[in-house]
Amino acid sequence: MNAYSLSRLFIAWLTCLATLLFAPLLPAVEAEKAPLAAAEDNTLSIHIDDMLRPWRGDLPGMIDRRTIRVLTTYSKTFFFIDKGTQRGATHDIFIALENELNKQLAKDKKLKQRHLKLHIVFVPVSRDNIFIALNEGKGDIAAANLTITPSREAQVDFAQPLYSNVKELLISGPASPKVDSLEQLSGQTVFVRRSSSYHDSLQALNARFAGESRPPVILEAAPEALEDEDLLEMLNAGLIPLIVVDQHKALFWKQVFPKIQVHDNVVLRDGGDIAWAVRKDSPQLLTVLNNFVKKNRQGTTLGNTLLLRYLKNAKYVKNAAASKERRKFLRDGRCLPQVRRSLRRRLAADGGPGIPGVAAESVGTEPRRRHRRYAGDAQHWKRAEGGRY
Repeated sequence: MNAYSLSRLFIAWLTCLATLLFAPLLPAVEAEKAPLAAAEDNTLSIHIDDMLRPWRGDLPGMIDRRTIRVLTTYSKTFFFIDKGTQRGATHDIFIALENELNKQLAKDKKLKQRHLKLHIVFVPVSRDNIFIALNEGKGDIAAANLTITPSREAQVDFAQPLYSNVKELLISGPASPKVDSLEQLSGQTVFVRRSSSYHDSLQALNARFAGESRPPVILEAAPEALEDEDLLEMLNAGLIPLIVVDQHKALFWKQVFPKIQVHDNVVLRDGGDIAWAVRKDSPQLLTVLNNFVKKNRQGTTLGNTLLLRYLKNAKYVKNAAASKERRKFLRDGRCLPQVRRSLRRRLAADGGPGIPGVAAESVGTEPRRRHRRYAGDAQHWKRAEGGRY
């Protein structure tokens, strides 16, 4: 037998010896690893497919699923992603709700295993689909700075208002006509999302104008994928004539878009209430939300902190006039075709040279990034921007 054969025989003998010595320990090692892996998976992993699968139920079922899905819109004020971290007024207040719920559930011993926590997961949708998605079971709560209106109350139940006495004001820009009163809106064009409470307010004004034999306000449909700040940016660039926005948002964004003018004397709605919405068959969830809102609404420590953080201080918003960021609306397809056509007509009528890219993004805007609390993906965003969710 040569040296090579002896070497192989020795290695084989060592392998057999190691197997005999350590084999009894392997099951114990695997058994120790398994609970840790399971615990890690249970606390950190949320499957996107499960989150987007329709499910209707009340709070007990959500506790069993360990998930409450919040339908919201991607907004630079209320829900956005900054360098991989979720931020926004809506995000922060729901994380406070998550912490409070987990403390209460642990105290009441309603969690089957103490290391398993209830999670809030955010599901971005377009505004025209937020109530549809809620009633179809694609989310459990709708939260997107939603004003309570009679037409919405017919579809869903609203919690106690987070913000009250909200005004909807006319906003103009450098290319806007002169408007100093509601009556002067007669015959003027206003860009507005049809799903918004602003649209309801303008329709109510048109009903009044009809009774006074005045020409109506011309309502030009804005794409549902565009948020108020997107329309404010277009207004600031002189691409659209007039819009209507909640006062608190308009005053915040005026820090970023200095060319817009907030008309405090042209009020489309006064005394509005903004609240979260749930399905009509979710009374237990509604009770929990009402109790939380009473302690954390506008005027409380948390409510005022969030208002200061996201609606007073422009820390998380870049100057939208920066040329390197002008790329969202008209160059990447997010601005829908009807707005392209409308802007081309308007610029052509004014003798303009063409349509520039005018939009900017918030700090670290990353709508396609997956996250454990963010049940969004490229396909989902495509649907949200281009059609029914």
